[in-house]
Amino acid sequence: MLTQEELKNLLEYKDGKFYSKVNRTRLRIGEEAGGVCPSTGYYRLRIYNKLYKRARLVFLYHKGYFPVIVDHINGDITDDRIENIREADQHTNQYNAKLRKDSTSNVKGVTWSKSHNKWQVRICVNGHRKSLGYYEDFELASLVAKEGRNKYHKEFVRHE
Repeated sequence: MLTQEELKNLLEYKDGKFYSKVNRTRLRIGEEAGGVCPSTGYYRLRIYNKLYKRARLVFLYHKGYFPVIVDHINGDITDDRIENIREADQHTNQYNAKLRKDSTSNVKGVTWSKSHNKWQVRICVNGHRKSLGYYEDFELASLVAKEGRNKYHKEFVRHE
C-alpha cells in the first residue's frame, strides 16, 4: 500500500496536479505525471505498476490516508485541487451528482407521474428513495425538491 511519505518522495503537488521528482521510464523530473482515462474522464497515475485516481492521491498527499470515495465539490472530475475534493461515502457522493441527462423535468428529484397526473418529488436519502409528495404546480414541486435536498443532503447538496 502506497504511503504519504513514498508519494511525497516521488511526486510534487501543485494546484491539483502532480509533477515528477525523480526520473522514471517515461517521465522526467518536473514533468506532469498521469493522464486522463478515456473511458471515465478521471485523471490517473501509475505508481509501482498500480493505477490510482489522481484525486485519491491528492487526498493521500494532504491528509495521509486513502478515503473510500473522493467527492469533487464543484462536480468537475478533472479539478483535483485539494480545495475541491473531500471524503465521501457512496450515498453522500451521489447527493452531489449532476442532473441526469435523461431528466424530463430538468429539475433534480422532480418527475411527471402519469398515474397521479401530477409532479412527483423524490430524493435519495442514505440509499433509499424518499417521497416528498405529488404537486399540480411544477414550481412548487421544484421548491419542495430543493428544500428536501437542502435538509437531507446538507453540505453535499447540488441543485443542478
